[in-house]
Parts: sequence; structure tokens; C-alpha cells
Amino acid sequence: MWGASYPMSILGENKMRQTVIATAVLLAIIVALFGATVITADAPRKAAQAAATSGSIDVMQMTRDTRGLSVEQFDAI
Repeated sequence: MWGASYPMSILGENKMRQTVIATAVLLAIIVALFGATVITADAPRKAAQAAATSGSIDVMQMTRDTRGLSVEQFDAI
């Protein structure tokens, strides 16, 4: 009985192995797509948060602060 079912057992194991591999690949693709979706959806919120915390640059204040600095002169050749 074992000898007669041996080829079927190999075929069954190969089919099962292919099914397990296909399931693992499908699961990996689903996880990767979910991760990409989460990262993509989170990017605008992070950019808005970074812009809000960085503040604005006051050019007029920078100009006023640099008025009293010494000026170095270089000889042009």
C-alpha cells in the first residue's frame, strides 16, 4: 500500500509546497502594499507638521541683526 501511494504522496507534497509558497508570497505582497499605503497616507501629515513647527524666517530681522558686523576686504588679483 505504501509503495502504490508513494508517487501520489510526492505529488501531494509538491502541490502543498506550491500552495504554501504562493500563500506566503501573496501575504508578503499584501503587507507591502499596506505598508506603502500607510507611509504614503502619513506623508502629507508629517510635512504639514514639520512646516508648522519650523516657523517662518524673518528676513527683516536678519537684515537688522547683520548691520553692525565687520566687513572683511579681500584684494582681488
